[in-house]
Amino acid sequence: MSLLQNFLNREISYYPAELHENKIWYITYYVLNPYTNRMTQRRVKINRVKSITARRKFAREIVVAINKKLSTGWNPFIEQDTTRTFVKYKDAVTAYFTAKSKELQKISIRVYIE
Repeated sequence: MSLLQNFLNREISYYPAELHENKIWYITYYVLNPYTNRMTQRRVKINRVKSITARRKFAREIVVAINKKLSTGWNPFIEQDTTRTFVKYKDAVTAYFTAKSKELQKISIRVYIE
């Protein structure tokens, strides 16, 4: 297989981030949603910085950071799922109790157990 065919057969998983300077400044990029298998647009607003030159500099830094992350395989949809993990109730209570037992008095620990 030639290099051109190999390049054309490769699946595109993102389009790089770019800055849009309109009434509302925002950065857009497209990334492949693994659940729908479609390209989905993500948008980051940049209006909170008042000075135009500072806003442009801030936006360029964000664009570079997003593009660097995208080129290494980062996907915001997969990152969102890792924060929403489910834990068994018993495991959560045990973890809470072990964390709290370090800062409580012995009397309080006894009350928690009973």
